[in-house]
Amino acid sequence: MSSAATAGSYSNRSGLSKSWKTVKTHAGVYTGGKVEIFHHNGASLIACMLHDDVAILNAKTGELKRTLQQDIEDEEAKESFVVFAVRPGHNQLVTAGRNLLLRLWDLDTFTCLRTIKAHDTPVLAMDFDPTGTLLATGGSDRAVKVFDIEKGYCTHNFRRHSGIVTLVKFHPDAKRLQLVSCSDDSTVRIWDLYSQKEFACIQDHMSPATCVTFSTDGYTMLTAGRDRVVNFWDLRNNALRQTVVIHEAIEGIQVLPSAFKSVSSKQQDDDAIYFVAAGERGLLQLWCATGSSCNTVFTQKPESDSLKYTGLLLNASRKELMAISADQNFLVFNEHLARTTQIIGFNDDILNLKYISNADGTPSKQIAVATNSDQIRLINRETLSCELLSGHTDIVMALAVSPDGKWLIAFELGHPNRLLQILRDLLEGPRHKDEPVLPGGAPIDPDVFVPEDIFAQVITSLDDEQLKTLLDWVRDWNTNAKHSAICQVLISSMLRELPPAKLKTLDSMGKTLEALIAYSERHFQRIDRMLQKSYLVDFSIVSMKNLFPVEELSAAAALTADATTTSDESEQEEVETEEPVVEEEVATKSKRRKSAAPAAGVTKNHVPKKKLRV
Repeated sequence: MSSAATAGSYSNRSGLSKSWKTVKTHAGVYTGGKVEIFHHNGASLIACMLHDDVAILNAKTGELKRTLQQDIEDEEAKESFVVFAVRPGHNQLVTAGRNLLLRLWDLDTFTCLRTIKAHDTPVLAMDFDPTGTLLATGGSDRAVKVFDIEKGYCTHNFRRHSGIVTLVKFHPDAKRLQLVSCSDDSTVRIWDLYSQKEFACIQDHMSPATCVTFSTDGYTMLTAGRDRVVNFWDLRNNALRQTVVIHEAIEGIQVLPSAFKSVSSKQQDDDAIYFVAAGERGLLQLWCATGSSCNTVFTQKPESDSLKYTGLLLNASRKELMAISADQNFLVFNEHLARTTQIIGFNDDILNLKYISNADGTPSKQIAVATNSDQIRLINRETLSCELLSGHTDIVMALAVSPDGKWLIAFELGHPNRLLQILRDLLEGPRHKDEPVLPGGAPIDPDVFVPEDIFAQVITSLDDEQLKTLLDWVRDWNTNAKHSAICQVLISSMLRELPPAKLKTLDSMGKTLEALIAYSERHFQRIDRMLQKSYLVDFSIVSMKNLFPVEELSAAAALTADATTTSDESEQEEVETEEPVVEEEVATKSKRRKSAAPAAGVTKNHVPKKKLRV
């Protein structure tokens, strides 16, 4: 996304410029992987993975400064980086590529200073010691190596892990020269670089450790993983001091210094360790661990139910914490654990964009963007800072802004049930409070808006992939008799509007049609049976009329005679004169039947209670 300014001639018809140039661009800066915070010339910077390259960002604004291989125009000549490490005390960075080489980069000139052959397989983890002299690497060959980055040779090579090495970290005290490595064999090993031997092996985790940190005094090591526990290790005797159950998979853990106000305002024991844990539930939890207990001090609840953290970094100089989310965003929290900044790492596909105007007509600084996610992004077009609006459970497809700029409407159309509800409203008309309305606010009139016409316009505008998705949904809906009417209207519209040649080119069209035909025949048979059963009502009404007594029929005839015209009265008189004759004939026929033998199935003692007129 970019903002533009005029730079040339103008159109005579619209008055707009024909030539434009890019002024600012908000592009992706992070696509997942390692993230580090470092400082240069008093400014906080972020180094992170961007596709197969390394990006350098401004930690305050999230603005992309540049990437390592930005000057290489040939895409095939660019290397594919796996992991990196920032060299402390130097404005330099080391990368490990898929070509099994380590490269030392100068971040002032963005040139490669040195190349080192590393492991026999790709390097997965890297870390510098506090002095910036030694570089530790862990690879998928289950080896841990230490390099002298200035001289360019390997000083240590440890091979005790039985699985790939996923994490390496130096002890913060440079004098100790201790290195910690974690593997997917669920072990944590401590190496002593002085003796070039294994110092300790920790096997108390049930899953690979994802993060390692140390207390401020350096005598306690904290390890955490996806087994939902944090272990405290006393490095003086290599003993497990305490295990804390966190009840979530931990992806990041940081020990807070006493300078943080969230710690100093609650600190009662000088020996207590205050640490923050972040994991799969999207919570930032501040814990206080003493010699005998560990309790939650504060919990920063997530802004969205779908929020998950994949890492946690400490920026001690600015007294900030930065949490990395699973959707490639950076959330910055101050020393009170309140979120202050949000950096969008990756935009994905932009589906809709709306400019938010002010009520007084003055230019607004905010732009609402719907990307391929369940969150809406409000981007400041001047500073490119961003705020996320959460609440949706599926992809936001469309946006609308009120004229005064106070209301933003987001439309989520990623779920088949929501589309089915809209189609039902169009087909059946308004229903209670959920009646569909037009853009002007008036309800949809089914006498004016024909559903088939609306369906036809939508169907003709869909591409092949969307048609395939709609057919799959119709196939599933058609299995339920409750939705069969909507499905049949949609199928009818498709067959009328789309040529058979286009339908034939859709993937798996044959199987979809087989399923539609099978259930459509069932629906037809069900409706046909209902129609046949409805004839029973007409038959019952006709039969009931023949069962009325003579008195009721005479009374009904009398009422009918009173309501007729004068001409009908003369015809009624002729009928009444003929009536005694008819009664005489009926009496004569009844005498003859009495004298005759009784009919089959009728006893002699049987006497009809009432005489019915035929």
